[in-house]
Amino acid sequence: MSASKLLTPEFLWAQRKDLIYLTINVPNIKKAQSTVNITDDGRIYFKGPGGAVGHEAEYVLDITLFKPIKAAQSQHKITPRLVSFKIAKAAPGPYWERLLKAEGRNVHCKIDWDNWKDEDEDEDEYNFGTQFGDSKDLQDMDFGSGGSTSDEEEEVDATVDASNK
Repeated sequence: MSASKLLTPEFLWAQRKDLIYLTINVPNIKKAQSTVNITDDGRIYFKGPGGAVGHEAEYVLDITLFKPIKAAQSQHKITPRLVSFKIAKAAPGPYWERLLKAEGRNVHCKIDWDNWKDEDEDEDEYNFGTQFGDSKDLQDMDFGSGGSTSDEEEEVDATVDASNK
């Protein structure tokens, strides 16, 4: 592969108080020919061939994260469509204000909305299965008739009477 075919892949990120989720999107990654390196200073390096059939290229992502991490406790997995990372922050605590050490916008970096959770959100995942008895069919549930109750009707009547005076 020639140097002119070096491409920067799109990467997505999300975070928790103690973790960074990072996903590098590259179709048809050749795992055996790929290299991944994670260092405690927050450097993430990926290099590997991939791309659409007939348009293969060498992909390289070399970034430094906003703060240090625990490389030994971090994990990565290469699949045919992406490289996913679960990166342990060196110090859990408040959310980082950004992913990268370098300020400014990186056009290849996007928010991973599938994994995003706001800092003030409850850490427990809401599981509809346990809340609704693992029923996949909700048509038996009574969600109310949609009509108003007599108490609601009285409130509306009182409001109308007060506005007519």
